[in-house]
Amino acid sequence: MFSLNKWYFDVTTPDGDVAIAYCAEVRWGPLRQPVSGLLVAPASGTPAPWRFSPREVDEPVLDDRSLRWSSGPLSLSIDYARCVPGVDHRLYDSPSGRIDWHCVVPRGEVRMRIGERELVGDGYAERLSLTLLPWKIPADEIRWGRFIAKDTSVIWIDWRGEHPLCLAFVDGQLEPAVSISESSIRFADGRELRLVEDRVLGDDALGGLLSPLESLRPLLEPITRTRQTRWLSRGTLHSGDGIATPGWAVHEIVRRR
Repeated sequence: MFSLNKWYFDVTTPDGDVAIAYCAEVRWGPLRQPVSGLLVAPASGTPAPWRFSPREVDEPVLDDRSLRWSSGPLSLSIDYARCVPGVDHRLYDSPSGRIDWHCVVPRGEVRMRIGERELVGDGYAERLSLTLLPWKIPADEIRWGRFIAKDTSVIWIDWRGEHPLCLAFVDGQLEPAVSISESSIRFADGRELRLVEDRVLGDDALGGLLSPLESLRPLLEPITRTRQTRWLSRGTLHSGDGIATPGWAVHEIVRRR
């Protein structure tokens, strides 16, 4: 029996500093492996290399108003004030397994401490639960992203391949999306989110990112060539009445190779 439970956290500051962190646990039969990671990318300069830890960490603490998580091995602590309620969605369900997506914080005020450094800004958090083996996900290409502005947020999920899926949420509410691409998300009511000034945060084969899961590496070999590209972009949400709302977007494409 396979299972993956992964928490994802991020923060973007008004100046464009960004940090991404995660903690996960993989189980496969009798094997069990925790792992956590941290990526920091300053507004000027190149992103620092990923830092990983295979050590056990405490589960995040969630309530109606906040989310908190810390990792001693990564010298990291994160505090979210939740601005809007979360949303849950089952992305896929089959006899082979399921994928459940829990958007815990579509938009939040975040304080992230990394050693002596502190990043304060807007952020996003989610939890992904899989019982489906990752290489059996029926998509050749997956787009995901989140845009956060002062008073609104947009989240999108786009699968291309055997099981197409096109979802967009505005402040946690499902909205019909006409199209999703690397540079824009267009809605049925005429709104459009445009992404510009892309800055690459990472372009990696999953084989390298799976290095902390050494005990499971032979079992995860089928996905080691899958490639993940992630960007930070300036985004502007254009409404049908001419209002333009600026913010930051973190988005990615995962492609099978």
